[in-house]
Amino acid sequence: MAKRDTIFISIASYRDKELLPTIEDCLEQAEYPDRLRFGICWQHSKEDLWDNLDLYKNDKRFHIVDVDYKDSKGACWARHQIQKFYDDETYSLQLDSHHRFIEKWDEECIKMYKLAIKQGYPKPLLTTYLGSYFPDKDPKDREKNVWYLCFDRIAPEGPLHTKPHTLNEWETLEGPIPHRFFSGHFAFTDGKFQETVLYDPALYFHGEEITMAVRAYTHGYDLLCPHKPLAYHYYERNDGVKHWSDHDFDLRDKVSFSRVRTLLGVGKPKCRPCVLKQLEPYALGKERTIVDYEQYAGIDFTTKRIQKHTLDHFYPPNPTNFETVDGYGDSFLHYNKYIVDVHSSHFNEDDYEFCVLSFEGEEPEDVIFREDIKGKNLLDLIENAKGGFLQIEKDFYGREPYKLIVWPYSKKNGYVERFEHIFPR
Repeated sequence: MAKRDTIFISIASYRDKELLPTIEDCLEQAEYPDRLRFGICWQHSKEDLWDNLDLYKNDKRFHIVDVDYKDSKGACWARHQIQKFYDDETYSLQLDSHHRFIEKWDEECIKMYKLAIKQGYPKPLLTTYLGSYFPDKDPKDREKNVWYLCFDRIAPEGPLHTKPHTLNEWETLEGPIPHRFFSGHFAFTDGKFQETVLYDPALYFHGEEITMAVRAYTHGYDLLCPHKPLAYHYYERNDGVKHWSDHDFDLRDKVSFSRVRTLLGVGKPKCRPCVLKQLEPYALGKERTIVDYEQYAGIDFTTKRIQKHTLDHFYPPNPTNFETVDGYGDSFLHYNKYIVDVHSSHFNEDDYEFCVLSFEGEEPEDVIFREDIKGKNLLDLIENAKGGFLQIEKDFYGREPYKLIVWPYSKKNGYVERFEHIFPR
C-alpha cells in the first residue's frame, strides 16, 4: 500500500489490560493492516505480567515509548511523546488503549473524511465519544448508537466538561455533522494534525479536550461528529489502575488548570498576545481566533456563560445575527453545574427532616440558589455514599457562586454538622 494511504495511530496506555486486545482487534478489523503505523506510549509496571508488547517490538509498523509507570506524567504528556513519531502519514487516529472496531474501520474512516471534504469542510476532524463495549461480554451489548458531544458544565477550576447524547437521527444522516467539542479517545483527521496541534505536556487530564477543541478550530480544523459507528470504547474500567491512583496529581492539576484558564481566558478578559506567547507552541492557531470559536460554539469563556442554542443541544454554528449587540449578549445564560464530595461524617443523625444546599456569594446572606433535599432523595444520597463520601450534584441558572453550604436539619437537634466548600477561582 502506498505511503499516501498510511494511518498514524496514537495510543496512550497506562497499565491497561485492554491494550493488547485493542491492538489485535485494530489490526484484525482493518481492511489494510499493512498501512497502519502505531505510536504507543506504553506506561507499565513490571509487576503487571499481562502487560507485554514483545510481539510488536520488532514490528516496523510500531514505535513504542517504553515508560516505567512511576515516571509517567499523565495522559497529555504521553500523547505529546507519541506525536514525536509522526512520519508524514496521510491520516492520523488518536485512541485510548481500550477499544474495539467495526469491520474495515480504516476504509470507513477515510471514506467519511473524504465525504466531509465534499460537503465543504476542507480540514475535517472526526471526533466524538464512541459507543461503549464490555470486554467480558463483547461483542454482545455493544452500544450501536452514535453519540454526540454536548455541553455539561464549566468547572470552577476552568475546564469545560462535555457529556454524550444519542444522536437520534443518525441512521438518516448522509454525512458527518458539525461538532463543538473534541474527544481525547477518538479523533480521525489528516496526519499533519500531529505536528500542527501539539499536545501540551504540562496539561494533566481535565482540560485536555476543551483546549484541543479550541486549538484545533483555531488551526483551521472543522470539528465533526461521525454519522455512523466506527469503533467502541470501554468506559467503566472499574478494575483498572488509573494514573491518579499511583501518583500525587494535586500539583499537576494546579499547573494544568492555570494553563487552561490562561489559554481560554476563563473568568477573565482574553489574555494579551504576549501572555499567550508563553504557552507556545501549545497556544492558539492563526487561521481562526478564539472569539471565532466562541461565536461558533456559543460559549463565552470570560463570563462562563453559554448560549441557549448550545444548552439545547442544537448543532453549531450558533446564531449571531441578532438585531442588537445586547440581543446577542442576552442569548447567553449563566449556567452552573457543580459536583462536590461531602464526607459522611457530616451526617451522623438518624432523624433528618431535610438538608439545605445553599450556593452563595462572598457577602453575608447573598444566596444565589437554594434547594432543600428531603425524604427519599436525602436517604438515597446518604445510603449511596461511596468511599465515605456523599456526592452532591446540582445545576442551576444564576451568578457564579463563591461557596456552597450543606447543612442537614435533625428533628431532635435542629441544624447540625454544617459543611462549607469554597469554590476555587
